[in-house]
Amino acid sequence: MIIPFITQKKLISVPSQEEARRITDILKENKIEYYEKTQRTGGNAIFSAVTDFRASAKSTMYGGYTDSGLGGYVYIIYVKRKDYERTLELIRY
Repeated sequence: MIIPFITQKKLISVPSQEEARRITDILKENKIEYYEKTQRTGGNAIFSAVTDFRASAKSTMYGGYTDSGLGGYVYIIYVKRKDYERTLELIRY
């Protein structure tokens, strides 16, 4: 287990869940320990949650999906400091 923020280094932060999944799959395949943190963006968490709920309800009512643009998530991936350079090479396109 990695002790968060002491023995690790931030590898990448991405707004796309698919990209975060691609990177964590590569790390799993190469047996590299990682720690993933999901962080909410968009300011005040309570205000964002209420507006996201309202936007979601409104888009459901109209039968479609609309991006409210009021916030989302950022996926932050950390690895052990000793694995950092190797991991950078693995995740490059």
